[in-house]
Amino acid sequence: MEPNMGQALAAVLILLVTTRVLWYLLWRPYVVARWFGRQGIRGPPYRFLVGSLPECQTMLVAGRAKALDTSSHDCIATVQPFFRKWASQYGKTFLYWLGPTPALCCTDMELVKQMFTDRTDVFQKEYLNPSLDSILGNGVIFANGDDWKRRRKFVHPAFNQETIKSMSTIAWECTQQAMERWCAQLQGRQQAEIDMRHDSDEIAMGVIAQVMLGKDHEEAREVFVAGREQMEIAAYAFADLPLPGFSTCRHVATVGRGSSISS
Repeated sequence: MEPNMGQALAAVLILLVTTRVLWYLLWRPYVVARWFGRQGIRGPPYRFLVGSLPECQTMLVAGRAKALDTSSHDCIATVQPFFRKWASQYGKTFLYWLGPTPALCCTDMELVKQMFTDRTDVFQKEYLNPSLDSILGNGVIFANGDDWKRRRKFVHPAFNQETIKSMSTIAWECTQQAMERWCAQLQGRQQAEIDMRHDSDEIAMGVIAQVMLGKDHEEAREVFVAGREQMEIAAYAFADLPLPGFSTCRHVATVGRGSSISS
């Protein structure tokens, strides 16, 4: 009698779990898409489990394979080509899918302003990819309510007019030093190969270290290099499926890199 009871309980448990999974992965996306569709908000169709992520990855790979137009500052076609394509197809506000999680993209500035000023209690920042969570934590960017007000009040003095002016002066000095190095490389030659990404990172590290840490950027190099590696891992891991209880190898690597930064 006991084995039969155990089997019955196991069958009920399996049925409940299966029902919950099917609701989360099939029925819920259908209901959400239909509800937004009634309000005139459409978007790329939901694909089982993966949502819009494969389409995002395909367009990213295709965009990065193209030669970069150095005469244009428009980087959206390379960095976020899917947003541009969907905005042209579905309008300024559209629905897309991060795995089974629905997400809204809005490029209507008036609507965005209204959300950030009048309806902050409605639009909570609850979703965060675990890989980004290990980098950004629960700081002012992702905090809500009274916690957000407290954190914003804490960081606000760092962005007053005098501080911004000092940042511009330091940025000019660091940029001037980089330009002097470039001129030294060109001395006596008609051309030279310069790694702009490396030098741009050097300028950024110099400014951040002096403004935020009060140190020379050479002393803070290890921290910034580790942080940059962590951000690169997280950028790729952002396309991983946000399934509860599931951690990718990239997420584990991001957490490990975060621990080394903290130490």
